[in-house]
Amino acid sequence: MGVSSKFSTPEIVACFRGAIKLSGSNDESGIITDPVNEGKFVTTVNTTEPHYFYMYTNLVQVLNLWLPFTDFESLMLKTLNVAPSQLHPNGWAFIKAFEIVCLGFDLEPSVGVFFSFYHIKGISPNILVLIYSQPNRGRFNLFASNFKNYKNTFLCFRCGDNLPDLMFDDLSEPLFPFYWTSNPRLIKGAILEKLSDIER
Repeated sequence: MGVSSKFSTPEIVACFRGAIKLSGSNDESGIITDPVNEGKFVTTVNTTEPHYFYMYTNLVQVLNLWLPFTDFESLMLKTLNVAPSQLHPNGWAFIKAFEIVCLGFDLEPSVGVFFSFYHIKGISPNILVLIYSQPNRGRFNLFASNFKNYKNTFLCFRCGDNLPDLMFDDLSEPLFPFYWTSNPRLIKGAILEKLSDIER
């Protein structure tokens, strides 16, 4: 993933922020977006504060992903042990569609139920993690047409003082991996015995 970002100057970032809404709030000052320095890639790990995460901007636009992530979105990233930019856009589309359908039926989205319908087929170093439908169980089609030429659209996101829950919980622990991990979880499906009665 040695592709540089086109969001390399404050002017380009400001143009993006002026055009795209990042949250449901009228005050987005708690979401800080920084240019991506030359020589930094989506796989770059930052070892010093302030911490940040990368996200593909066209993914934010197409799927209307708002920040902070929902509890379900953060839990999916934590369960998969992947950074937001490490998950293939189609995986994000599956997660978002599943979440919307659950909420439409007044159901709490569940990681266990999600993996009753989807799984991770294989994992390779420095390759985006892909989510696939379980055979004969998938509920949504791939969203491929909108995810072309996105690899240079990543931007640096971090939390301002008034929005720590963009990245951290009440105990100041990370809500999800900020940077690409070397050990994403290979989830083949849900363990039915571990699902609650409601989830079954």
